[in-house]
Amino acid sequence: MSVPTFDGKDSDSLVFWVREIEIALSAGQIYDARAQVAFALSNLGGRTRAWAMARETATPTYFTSWSFMEQELRSTLLLANVAYRYRSSFLRCKQGKRSLQNYVMEPHNLEAAMAGALPLRMSR
Repeated sequence: MSVPTFDGKDSDSLVFWVREIEIALSAGQIYDARAQVAFALSNLGGRTRAWAMARETATPTYFTSWSFMEQELRSTLLLANVAYRYRSSFLRCKQGKRSLQNYVMEPHNLEAAMAGALPLRMSR
């Protein structure tokens, strides 16, 4: 069975890689939990392989099943990358020539300035 290597660079592709592993496990009739984990580990690369092998080295048989390994991959890779992607998207947003952050801060600054100015105007 040939499954592309997942290196973790594009976390969006994790979902597709997981599905390809599941199809390969089914087609190869690999039902033993450790054999499934070994097959999945053999199709990891880059930082994802380093992460998984660190887990397996520290605690042999850390990944007790393919479903546990999949859950660990998703929680480790997707959650970290989702927060980073949203933060990056937010910081890239623009309103005209201003960044979204500056655009959003303007009403807050105006509100603060008005709150400070109102008592002065009322006392006149």
